[in-house]
Amino acid sequence: MNSRYIRASSKIIFGQKYSFDIFKTIILDADFVRCNCISAYGNVIRGAGEQRPLNIMDIPSDTDQLDRYQIKKDDMISYSEHKFNTLFHCSNDLIFIQDMEMNILDMNDAACKCLGYCREQMIGTKLLGITLADFIPKEQKMQKELFKNKYSAYETAYVGKHGAIVPVEVNNRIINYENSEAILSIARDITRRKKVESELIRSENKFRYIFDNVNDEIFMQDMDLNFLEVNQVACHRLGYSKEELLKLRPEDIETSDYSPLIKSRMTAITHFNHGIFESEHLRRDGTTYPVELSCSIVELDGEKRILTIARDITERREAEATVRKHEIEKEMILDGMEEHVVYHDLEMRILWANKAACDFFNHERNEVIGKFYNEVWPVGIDNDGNCSIMQANIEGFSREVERTTPDGRIWSVKGYPLKGPRGDITG
Repeated sequence: MNSRYIRASSKIIFGQKYSFDIFKTIILDADFVRCNCISAYGNVIRGAGEQRPLNIMDIPSDTDQLDRYQIKKDDMISYSEHKFNTLFHCSNDLIFIQDMEMNILDMNDAACKCLGYCREQMIGTKLLGITLADFIPKEQKMQKELFKNKYSAYETAYVGKHGAIVPVEVNNRIINYENSEAILSIARDITRRKKVESELIRSENKFRYIFDNVNDEIFMQDMDLNFLEVNQVACHRLGYSKEELLKLRPEDIETSDYSPLIKSRMTAITHFNHGIFESEHLRRDGTTYPVELSCSIVELDGEKRILTIARDITERREAEATVRKHEIEKEMILDGMEEHVVYHDLEMRILWANKAACDFFNHERNEVIGKFYNEVWPVGIDNDGNCSIMQANIEGFSREVERTTPDGRIWSVKGYPLKGPRGDITG
């Protein structure tokens, strides 16, 4: 019979007129060996609500055997207590047993070692007495939850004997202890975890500070180009709050000239894992500004993400426009001169020539650029093959010579070395 039958049989025994010794024998035997069926002196006992007889034969009734059963039961109780004490004191967690008024009844060795108190110092006191002051209101709140729900879990911190603060994760449960209700508190030391969390928070704060204070816009997107994270610079320049910007897509913040290129940019990024592009951002108020986009595929939390850094290149564009304007002005001045002006590199390859020189060469400017000097304009070379311009390049001083062309014209050829910021000759 299973345990359900045993319990039914025990109830029947209470209702029978057996002697105390017989009843004691049956109960001890049932508790210890967990008999499959029960009978007294061969009489069949039927379980409550059961029709099948439950039968055990040869139950001893002499006192010696009863004593042996009692000894076995005492041994089992002693063994059970030994197992409890072993688990209680060998646990790495701090374990406290408290009465229903939160007085400590017992604590394990790990708790004594961690807090620096001996068991005698703590028994009869309350855990609230060693709780860090900042956590006392929370501790009192969780005590109410414990009595209401029979269970509570939370984080708190204890103060050790020598002032060391021990952060712990506590699990409280109401149990039956020595025939009375008691509170079992298991506190896990989370000092190492808190240290790691603190380092992570510090690292996150450092990252967040850099993320939000760099001078570029930063966007984190999934592979479908949805914005997952944006920095404050992006919000400020585009004129949106962070919540608003996270609801938009790239085509919402790029001008109509550049938004059709988003798909091709994505193809390039996916193929090469990185790409640099130029675009134009559209502010909330409708104004625009040019940007340089640096896009990379990165892995974050096991997922592929697109990190885009957008740099405002308004000043660069303005500087380029200014330089170009000056170049145009210089070209206009040089093109208005009757003298032939040619600019070439140190290998005598023509980089630019004014209109008068091009007309003399009988070539357009784009046809002249890239050719070697002596291929189109041999005027600077004397009968011995020496070039005054090359000598100027080598010596670093301006040179001037006269040359006569086959048509009888006499030319004054001057070579001026051009120097870079560090004084080296560039052309």
